[in-house]
Amino acid sequence: MATAKFSGTIRRTAIILALLALGTTAAVAHPDIMISARLLFEFRDGQLAAIGESWAFDTAYSARLLRRFDRDGDRRLSGEEGKAAAASIAGDLKHLGYLTEWQIDDAIQPPLSAGAFDAQVEADTVILTFALRPAQPIAMRPARTILFKILDRDYTAAIRLAEDRPVLLRGDSHDRCKVTIADRPQDAYFGKLVVPQAVTLTCG
Repeated sequence: MATAKFSGTIRRTAIILALLALGTTAAVAHPDIMISARLLFEFRDGQLAAIGESWAFDTAYSARLLRRFDRDGDRRLSGEEGKAAAASIAGDLKHLGYLTEWQIDDAIQPPLSAGAFDAQVEADTVILTFALRPAQPIAMRPARTILFKILDRDYTAAIRLAEDRPVLLRGDSHDRCKVTIADRPQDAYFGKLVVPQAVTLTCG
């Protein structure tokens, strides 16, 4: 009888601990920043030459950025203010690969180089734009697949593609290319709680 009671106590304790662990994980899984992102694929001479990204920060984080960089208090980031904000964010992102992961034909690629950072304000929303470039232009031959994910594996920021025009194609070959957007449950992170979106580019 004592053994049965002891075993029952252990089971109850294990269940309680498991529930507490789940509660802790759920409590932690609240990002500080929300980002609505857009992608631009730039084609030249039948090759993918550059990728542009645009990030619109949530209202609370935009207000924090304005408090820090809007020195004249006009609710804008003009001139040196925008440059300072963009440079600060870029510095934070560099060692994180600009939160952009990509693959060519299922092969994981090294981080892209980045430049042309700019920060502006639209309707109290801070929008960061920047360009990413591969080491050399990528020939978009038929059946080639390029996959992009914008994500923060530490989950400080939750990033989703914008509902309106999430991906744009521009340049001399864009009319023979298409994109698809889909969740990637196989790439879930942060304890498998967060499922990223993937943008897949293919050209005929």
